[in-house]
This record gives sequence, C-alpha cells and structure tokens, in this order.
Amino acid sequence: MSKTSPLANRQIWVEKRDSPTLVGRLLAYIPDGKRISFRETAKLVRRGDIILLWANGKNPEGKSSFIGWSVAVGDPVSAEPAEEQDGGYEVTVELSAPELFPRGFDLAYLRNHGRALRTEMDRLLDSPATPSNIFLQREAPDTVGPGQGYLGAFPPSLLAQVPELEKYLEERLERYTGDASGDRGGSEPATDAEGANRGSGRQSDARLRQAVELHAMRRAELFLRSKYGEEPIPSPQPDDPTDGFVLDDTSQGNPYDFLVTLRGHAGTIHVEVKGTTSPDPRKILLTRNEVRLNQRSDVHHMLVVVDGIQISNHGQPYGGRLRFADQWRIGVDPYPSGTVLDPVQYEYVLNDSDLADEESF
Repeated sequence: MSKTSPLANRQIWVEKRDSPTLVGRLLAYIPDGKRISFRETAKLVRRGDIILLWANGKNPEGKSSFIGWSVAVGDPVSAEPAEEQDGGYEVTVELSAPELFPRGFDLAYLRNHGRALRTEMDRLLDSPATPSNIFLQREAPDTVGPGQGYLGAFPPSLLAQVPELEKYLEERLERYTGDASGDRGGSEPATDAEGANRGSGRQSDARLRQAVELHAMRRAELFLRSKYGEEPIPSPQPDDPTDGFVLDDTSQGNPYDFLVTLRGHAGTIHVEVKGTTSPDPRKILLTRNEVRLNQRSDVHHMLVVVDGIQISNHGQPYGGRLRFADQWRIGVDPYPSGTVLDPVQYEYVLNDSDLADEESF
C-alpha cells in the first residue's frame, strides 16, 4: 500500500453474514451484561472505514466469498430497541450504498494466498497492538479461513497479502471519492446547494460528478436486483421458464447504463440512471444518443433517478432518494423533418406523476 493510497488512514472491517443481501448499515444487538466481543467491535467503526461483506456460501457459484463493499458514512450510534426487554441495546453504523465485487474474491482465492496470510497472521497475533477480532483464523497446515463472529478487523498488512483485492479497492476508492488521503477530518456531510437550482446539479468538480454518478449506479443496481430477483441467473436462457434475470453494466460506450435480460418474461430492459445532489431536481440532462434510443418503440426503457445524494466529509457519496419510471417515454420527436441543427444535449423536464418511489414496485 503506497503512502498516497486511499486505503491509508482507514480501518478495514469484514461483516460476515449468511445472507447475500446488501444493506445500507451495520447492526449489532448487544444484550445487557453479556459482552460479546465480535458485536462490541461495531462500536470501534469510524466514519470513512471500509466495510467488506463476506457471505457464507451465497455467491452465484454457491461458495463463501467477499461479495461487496461499503464505506462507513457515520460513527456508531447506540440506541435501546423498543421491542427488547432485556436491557440490551443496538449499535448501528450507516453505510454508503454497497458495491458488488466481481467474482473471484472467494475462499479459494484466500487460500491461494494462504501461506502469506498465515505468516502475517502469526506475526500480528504476537503483537499486543493487534485487534482481538481479526476476520481470519489460522487453519492447518499453513493456511487461513474465515473466523467466528459478525464483524472482524482486516488489518492493512493482511490486505497487502491479497494484492488483487487491495488493488481493486484502491482503484475503486480513487474513482468514487477522487481522494487519496482517506482523511476523516472535516465538517459534517454536505450537499451541493447550487444543484437545487441547476437542474441535475452540474457540479464543477468532474471527480465529484463522477462519484455521484457511480453512487447512483450502485443504488440502481441494488434496486434492480431487488425488483427482478435477489440472485441473477448466470447467463441468458430465454427458453427456461424459471424466473430470473441477467444484469449487465453497459454504461461504457452505450446510451444506457444497464441491460436487464429477463428469463421467463419478454425481452430486455434498457435502464438509464441519473444521479444528482439536488434534493428535488426539475430537469435532467440527456445526451443525443440517449434521446435517440428512447425514440425506438421496440425497446423497453426504464429511467432511474437518484436525487438528494449527500457527500461525506471525505468525498464519499451516500444516501439519496431513488425513483423510477418503467416503460419510460420522452414522448416528443426531437428530430422533426427539416431540422438543420443537431443538438448534442437536452434538458428533460421530470414529471413527478411519472416517477414511482423505490418501495412501490
């Protein structure tokens, strides 16, 4: 890990669960008078920390695997749950919208680096400064596996033993935050005040704008997985009547951001995603090719808008309201006969009556 790595100055934690569902917060219930160390660990998480999600046997191949990651956008908050009567309390940590990992960071991947991880584990466990709850545990003869407990530490020196995962996280953090410092200092989360009066919030900072767009993509992906089924099918099989879907990120080089291929239903869905810090945008920007694609009557279009996105003090987008329009149509021909000018960008006026809330599907 380099001195300028966006992972520097950040703690890394692993949340382990039996469900592959990605959620927007950590939640640990701590019974009164019953100290459970791995749940108490949740109180050590700080804003800006990285949270990796490990699911037991729940990736598409049925293997235990890292399936996603988030950033803590707040410090732990303790509250007594009203429905509990034993005097216990909950600790919650709000997270950014999770991003799914590509396949490959599974148990077999860890064990391929088992010797290096085991050597570093031995060194760490000899140090009194090492956290008591490391995610991994030593396994015979000279390898490692996931340890017990809900939340465990993944020290940077251990992460360095799995360089592909370390590099992936560094690249994604740089892309999302535009920040290589990992500094947690600063003010409370901010929003783009100008965005409320400038349509889709055209931030002057290109890196921030990209981070907001990518956050909206992550929120939209989670929404689409929830809408069409928790687990995507591995490949399109249109003759199979079983429900399922294939979700492809098509945002690079195409006038739409996701392609949903349905199985057991008709055809595909082209999904356009727009994200903004404006809390109530009246307009969004569309490119010429996005408008042209929407004019095709043989294509099922969907628009997903994530507005009110906030920016944490270290440049990480989080939160926001998701709304969507299924069977989305612009409804106006932008290329009437005799047109001489060919605009490269359009302002599309949002109609609240055409947008449904995320929970309404």
